[in-house]
Amino acid sequence: MFTAEVKMNTGDVNVITTQNRGMTPEEVAKLAMDRIIYVSGDAPDGIKEQINTDYFGIGLVMATFAIGSIIAMLFANNLIKMSSARTVLLYTSILQALLWLPTPFIPSLLIFMIFSFIFGLCYGSFEISCNLYASNLEKREKKSMMSGFHAFWSLGVLIGSNTTSLFLEWNISFLNNV
Repeated sequence: MFTAEVKMNTGDVNVITTQNRGMTPEEVAKLAMDRIIYVSGDAPDGIKEQINTDYFGIGLVMATFAIGSIIAMLFANNLIKMSSARTVLLYTSILQALLWLPTPFIPSLLIFMIFSFIFGLCYGSFEISCNLYASNLEKREKKSMMSGFHAFWSLGVLIGSNTTSLFLEWNISFLNNV
């Protein structure tokens, strides 16, 4: 007959109370870093072995991406003013695509963190430019479209991550012919 087994990590539930005082920036930063490091625990072993690190190292890679993204969001407005949202979108898209190419061949944690930081810079600028471009499009067309843009963006991320998971599960690699 048919039998199935499901293994699943349900995670920990952690409730933080602040007695109605709110969280300090230090508490928010610590909580965010704890979450980043917790999520990095699910990284595939192949990545950890390739760059010779542990879960904390993967957490550092994610943190450098986030730091790069936040820094880019601070200066993206000036970059867009110097050129245009369309130009920033074009160049950050091309740079992000090029940064993905050497990723499977990165030999060390430090180099991976540098790539992650640069990718974060590109992604932060890309996000700001995307939202500004969509906002300008809404104004030009005089109708609300932002929620649709965000919905399709989320749908693309969902489909892309599920497809990638399936490819990994079925051992399908795009590097077979390299």
